[in-house]
Amino acid sequence: MTDRSAEPAEGGLGDPVLELPGPFEAAPGDSAAEPAGSAEGTPGDPVAEQAGPAEGARHGSLRALLVRRREQILFVIVGAWNTAFGYGVFALFYWLLQESVPATLILLPSYAVAFVNNFLCYKYIVFRTQGGQVGEVLRFMVVYIPVLAANLIVLPLALRTLPLSAYVIQAGYILVVAVLSYLGLKLFAFRRS
Repeated sequence: MTDRSAEPAEGGLGDPVLELPGPFEAAPGDSAAEPAGSAEGTPGDPVAEQAGPAEGARHGSLRALLVRRREQILFVIVGAWNTAFGYGVFALFYWLLQESVPATLILLPSYAVAFVNNFLCYKYIVFRTQGGQVGEVLRFMVVYIPVLAANLIVLPLALRTLPLSAYVIQAGYILVVAVLSYLGLKLFAFRRS
């Protein structure tokens, strides 16, 4: 597999994204993008200069690790946001509609809203793929429709059999799905040709 962090990203409408380093990327010419090779750390690095030789080398190694694992780190951060957002949308819809609409029907609009948020966040922040929005949306749907289908079965079944509220059941379901979705998204929905 190839490292995607070195490839340039584009904006949503074909506009190139500014080539500014992200929080886990090294700026062009920044030697922290490579593992620190000397005990002195990176020359000109204020952390290394303040901390001393051993601490500076560790700082460079940590930064290099963050650069190499950018996608996984951002997936966790964005996944946490998407999980909170999706759960928040469900909780809001459930709170507003629970008296008149069954929980399984509340899932449908909440998934639709969360789907758009999730797709945009994963495409533009985590995987930073270029073009191919229609194909990616279709593959993203292939990953998420089974998740929705399973949720439509699990939620009512759990509500009937467990002494838990819909809020608790849905929170547990979302956490399990978040852990499993990384592979489907990385290897299928946002795969590179």
